[in-house]
Amino acid sequence: MFYALSPVICVLLAAGIAGLLGCQMAGGDPALCDCLGVDVGKPIYMMAMMGWFAIGTLPLGAIGLITVLAITTVQEIAERLRDRSARQRAEFEDF
Repeated sequence: MFYALSPVICVLLAAGIAGLLGCQMAGGDPALCDCLGVDVGKPIYMMAMMGWFAIGTLPLGAIGLITVLAITTVQEIAERLRDRSARQRAEFEDF
């Protein structure tokens, strides 16, 4: 899930850092953003552009999540059926 959400996390971090520093996040070019005398506009811009990778990672994460849920569901059903058949065998042997 971290793989799928990492581009979104980068964008949120970039927006948070820009907001804390009072900088403007522009869509086209890196904006000037000073932090302790150092321009951090380009790294913030690069972090914000990482959001485009979410187009690929979010669907892959959804497929992975669905796969894990399906496997877990099948395992749970198989375990319940095993328990039920063991109980029925135990009842049959008691007669």
